[in-house]
Amino acid sequence: MSRLAVRPLPLVLRELEVAAVHDVTPRLRRITLTGPQLFAFSTDASRTDTATPSPGGEPVELPTFSSPGFDDHVKCIFTSDVGGSDLPVQLPHGIEWPPSAMRVARDYTPTRFDPVTGERR
Repeated sequence: MSRLAVRPLPLVLRELEVAAVHDVTPRLRRITLTGPQLFAFSTDASRTDTATPSPGGEPVELPTFSSPGFDDHVKCIFTSDVGGSDLPVQLPHGIEWPPSAMRVARDYTPTRFDPVTGERR
């Protein structure tokens, strides 16, 4: 009997833009996201406008988006806070979720990632 190697994907907080929204059915919505953080990037803790500052001022190297499994999901986080204080914080090995009364999160299933155009659906 062979065993499959299970390798958990890293939790990465990415700031993306909604490029398109298409209602396929009344209960199914296709959302296309885009942005440079779909590719490998590092945080810059000296910037105050980033959604992923790292504690201690050290940059955190983060990998390109990957969704190899049929049961993968991504969590989209919505906040009404313009400054972003309701958003989670990227740590070197995960994400910290500070308490928030205004944050809303929804899970979505990625169906396609196009590394040429930088779009994820």
